[in-house]
Amino acid sequence: MSHDLRNPLTSILGYVELSQTAAQNTPDAKIARYLDVVASSGQRMLDMVEDVLAYATIGGDVRPAPLSLSALISDVMKDLDASLEASGASVDCDDLSFNAGPVQMRVLLQNLIHNAVAYARPGVSAVIRVTGHRTDEGVALQVIDTGKGISEPDRQRVLGLAICARIVAAVGGRLEIGPGAGHGTVITINLGIGS
Repeated sequence: MSHDLRNPLTSILGYVELSQTAAQNTPDAKIARYLDVVASSGQRMLDMVEDVLAYATIGGDVRPAPLSLSALISDVMKDLDASLEASGASVDCDDLSFNAGPVQMRVLLQNLIHNAVAYARPGVSAVIRVTGHRTDEGVALQVIDTGKGISEPDRQRVLGLAICARIVAAVGGRLEIGPGAGHGTVITINLGIGS
């Protein structure tokens, strides 16, 4: 089912990208703008499909493996390249080695970074910092952004946060959401002692 949903969108986005390249050589700027809108809408739709699929499947089979936080963030940035570039967002990351489910952690961090971009302050490019450190309980990861923040009522409605809470609960951890210093949001992922 996941391939049935992803493949048509991926194909559409591929042809849009080819058309955008071809449109660079035409004098009509409207065509390029229209293709940008189609590409942006298609990418948002693909992101939503990924979110819904992740929400439906995550939590059953967690297979911990040694992970590098910086390598995970590098992969996530490749997945989100188009939206990061379009928004002018920047992501900075510390490194930390820990054990966790690779698929779950990638989806978790991708959703948190995607939300940080989506909740950027108008006219201000998001600056996102991902850190990690060991605690007495295991490992704590933080995603810190400079956006407009997410109000308490909105936290219950943001699908990406519901997915994140489900992932963290599946590995026996907990998710904390709080305000950043001045602006933005700090999301802390507390993973257990086996991490």
